[in-house]
Amino acid sequence: MVHPDWQQILQSGLDLGLSQKIITSGVGFHRLSAPDTDLMRRSLSDLFISLDSADGPTHDRLRGVRGLYDRIMGYLDQSHRPAKVWLIHVPPPDWNGVEAVLELARAKSAGVLVQPLIFVSNFPDLPVIQSCDDLRTRLPLLADQVAHRVAELTGLARTLGVPSNLDEVQQYIRDYYRLADGPTCFSGEALPRFECTVPWQQITVDEFGQVQPCVLLKGQPVPTDGDPEETWRAQALDFRAQIQGGQTWPECRACCCHFGSNYRNSALTHPWSNRRGYMVLGRKWILNAWARIQRGGLARHVN
Repeated sequence: MVHPDWQQILQSGLDLGLSQKIITSGVGFHRLSAPDTDLMRRSLSDLFISLDSADGPTHDRLRGVRGLYDRIMGYLDQSHRPAKVWLIHVPPPDWNGVEAVLELARAKSAGVLVQPLIFVSNFPDLPVIQSCDDLRTRLPLLADQVAHRVAELTGLARTLGVPSNLDEVQQYIRDYYRLADGPTCFSGEALPRFECTVPWQQITVDEFGQVQPCVLLKGQPVPTDGDPEETWRAQALDFRAQIQGGQTWPECRACCCHFGSNYRNSALTHPWSNRRGYMVLGRKWILNAWARIQRGGLARHVN
């Protein structure tokens, strides 16, 4: 929403029937007019709002913007808002406070997308974490504890009826912490499990007018006399060919898309080459079948 022409972009996408999403910190919510709010409600399939804490003062301190939490809550309390609103939450290393975010999401009828801290092991260009309490050393030791916490939080989200990505996070979080800030790159173990589908599923327009198929990979400026969709399609097909040829980019190691919806996409699209994904699907099928057996639905077949 820092793009100077975001209203025009949304209206154009609405006219074309596109599925549009906005990711925002909510810093501009206090400037929204009634027509802006109505446009967002009508044109957005999803709205993602960053929330660092369910506690207002803590959130504002982490974001460095006084009153930001109240702006977000004020917007969430409006009746005129997109049907799907998600709170994007980056938890602390020990994952404390996520329960409160889930409770808040339930109260505000929103979903929760959790993004674990980005460690140097999956984004090698970042500096190694260092602090007085030797956080770098403690991170791998938290692997089992955090995996257990995520399993509990997944169950809590289901109990509360809050949509989340915690099911997907469960699939990699133990390895993620085990290799945190170590010499072994997490992406070396993780990326083979995923098949990125973002480049040819979405078009992104950044605040500089660049059209790109991903929020991380650099795109091309929009031609003044050209077709933005054609610009995107050409780049998307180029990225697709490079990905299928084994090309990777450092930016992709920090992409939350790999660790969210694309885990499911990869498992469904490549069940035989993606053995871990296939096992996840198989486990879900077995659990569902067993639940039906217990309810008597398959008793006749079993007998």
